[in-house]
Amino acid sequence: MGDLLQLISNDKFKSIFHRALAQNAGPRISAACFFGAPLQQESNTRLYGPIEELLSEENPPIYRETTINEYRTYFNSKGLDGNSSLPHFKL
Repeated sequence: MGDLLQLISNDKFKSIFHRALAQNAGPRISAACFFGAPLQQESNTRLYGPIEELLSEENPPIYRETTINEYRTYFNSKGLDGNSSLPHFKL
């Protein structure tokens, strides 16, 4: 899944670190798919957080709300170190 889906699902769906192991026999084919939020002005101010219907007293929010712009800025500043950006947005 993706980090944003993990954030809005309040950890119901987990984002995983992508890795691929090639087999020694036969050809290997990979296909990548990327999702990107629009760069319009509204996406800079719209808040994304855990979906309210998934929250309860037994399942409180794990993450704070954030904008796509804030998430991208943090993701780009931390670099590709193999670690998720999500801990930065935990409550």
